[in-house]
Amino acid sequence: MKRSMICAILILSFNVFSEEKAPPAKPTAEDIALSERAEKAVATAQGTFGREAANFLGNPKSWVHHLVLVLKGEKPGDTGYARKIVEPLVKQAEAGPEWPKPARMEIPYAVKAPLLDGSLGADPSWKTALSVLSVYELNQKEKSDGAGTAWHLLWDEKYLYVLMEAQDNDIRAPDVPRDGPVWEQDCLEIFILPALDSPQYLEILVGAKGALFDALHTKQPDAWGPLPNGPAKNFEDLRKSSRIIAAQPGAKQKYEIEIAVPFKDLPGFEEKKPEAGQVLYLMLGRADADSQGVKYYSYTPVLSWFHNIWNYGEFVLKK
Repeated sequence: MKRSMICAILILSFNVFSEEKAPPAKPTAEDIALSERAEKAVATAQGTFGREAANFLGNPKSWVHHLVLVLKGEKPGDTGYARKIVEPLVKQAEAGPEWPKPARMEIPYAVKAPLLDGSLGADPSWKTALSVLSVYELNQKEKSDGAGTAWHLLWDEKYLYVLMEAQDNDIRAPDVPRDGPVWEQDCLEIFILPALDSPQYLEILVGAKGALFDALHTKQPDAWGPLPNGPAKNFEDLRKSSRIIAAQPGAKQKYEIEIAVPFKDLPGFEEKKPEAGQVLYLMLGRADADSQGVKYYSYTPVLSWFHNIWNYGEFVLKK
């Protein structure tokens, strides 16, 4: 399911169908079978990466759960539209138990903090960073050969540092205001979940020309979507730098983005400093815009979308 469609689901009211006027559509045998698959998938996806989709399907207050009941014949509504929304989520929930697990990785300590001065990857501090080179399109298990991307990570007592290099001969990065729709342009996307037992996570998007979106979300463990008012916070101490590098003869154009995320702005780190051995749960992503739309890529196979915190990888702070 495309990010735009999921976002539309998230902002719709739980009670959108409370005054349905259309007469009930008689579900087909295929509709009923799909509703039964949905109910089964909700149960089997718990504890797997399919949990995100299952939360959409299974929460009784969810708009998507209403559509499952439409398919079952217990609620009035457009069965054709219900199939369109429910079926991809069922497939995602069903895929959860067999979805590949991200490899556990170690982020080296930055003996000297990299300078965010526009030189980006030229700073020698990055030579000791963790480099992540694998690229996958969302909801795909096979590596993508269509997006040359690398993420590099370091940390110290104040910041988590991330450098992304992205090949792109069609860079689209219009100016947008702070917290505008940066996800619709070429950008870096990073999601940081400090702890699994307190599902608050940070979302940071930085466009190829420096546009910034940052937000703090709170995931509902047994429901669907983020809680209301989650994205309101801005992180004023976040540092960033970006540049577009003109293509050399025979080479692809590319852009680079570098950010420093202050640990003190992460939930649970307000009164303490990070220590070696601590684990952060991260998702490293990229949006690639062209004339046909936007594709999303990540360092590991991602089921559903970047807000599927159950699919984040474990990154250990190493010193």
